[in-house]
Amino acid sequence: MFRESNNTVNVLIPLQIVRSKVSQLFCLFIFTSMWILSISAIILSTTLWMRRRTVEAPTIGVVGCLLFALPAIRNSQPGAPSIGSTIDCAGFFWNMFLVELSMLLLLWNYIIKKQADIPVEKKVTESTSIDIRCSQVDSESRSFLPRTSTH
Repeated sequence: MFRESNNTVNVLIPLQIVRSKVSQLFCLFIFTSMWILSISAIILSTTLWMRRRTVEAPTIGVVGCLLFALPAIRNSQPGAPSIGSTIDCAGFFWNMFLVELSMLLLLWNYIIKKQADIPVEKKVTESTSIDIRCSQVDSESRSFLPRTSTH
């Protein structure tokens, strides 16, 4: 197609660029695996939160690594477009949101449980009494032996 205007000639060539089937399949695999990883992370964190389980540091490390690995996985796609494309709006941004939410839940749970584990110093008052009932003292070890009943 030729179009002339103002002493210029424009040539319009219809061109369609399509990824190969193998490339499309690999991108679909990456897209699906990112969803599986992010959903697994949010299920893990909500399960630990709801069941009031203690979060261990390696669990936080795994989700933290996933938080930094998802952008690298996204960029490993062949011919990946820049950030902000349609595929990012459909998957990558939501995946990152779920993993970030999971990380926040895990950290919050970890902080709450660690604060609960801090021992509170118990003050001894005058009304506190210790009741020791012993009937015999072992002369060799100088330790108290409990009473034995003889019937």
